[in-house]
Amino acid sequence: MLIKGLGRVEGTVEDLQPVTLKQLIPLDLLDSFIGIYWHVGKGKFIIYKAPLLDAKYAVVEMGQDYDEQSNTDDLQIDYNVFHMDIWYEDVLKKYPEFIGCEFDYFSRGRILYEVQQKKLVIYGSKRLLNSAKVVEFLAREFMLPKGGFLVNDKIYKDKDDVRSVGDGECGIYS
Repeated sequence: MLIKGLGRVEGTVEDLQPVTLKQLIPLDLLDSFIGIYWHVGKGKFIIYKAPLLDAKYAVVEMGQDYDEQSNTDDLQIDYNVFHMDIWYEDVLKKYPEFIGCEFDYFSRGRILYEVQQKKLVIYGSKRLLNSAKVVEFLAREFMLPKGGFLVNDKIYKDKDDVRSVGDGECGIYS
């Protein structure tokens, strides 16, 4: 099997033969993005993203054992920077109003690609992803085509900010 032949990779997508990896992704998903996000209240998000096959920010790794739906024998293409690292190295510099808040103070999530499922997955908290407006916003921001992604609300926990998701429009925090 091709996926087993690729084996575990501890690096960026450049560590695999790009042509081989590209063949594992449906054409309608090639322009999609992976990344991480925070909901910081009132439908506003801080987003960090990269193209699915970005040589700098996309990492290929074995599936994470997040929940019973995860397949640890599968490969994932994931954003290679953790929430914690970006929060302390970049977010707090750009948004000093959040100084004093830990990286996990707000609801957060990530978008990654599951190779065997041939789908992108939006991970986030239950209450956040139960909002159709939030899912539509994230799908639009990460250029996820309809039918090309799944939603998983079993990993991340709801935080106080989700009370303010409401019926308003979603947008980028600035």
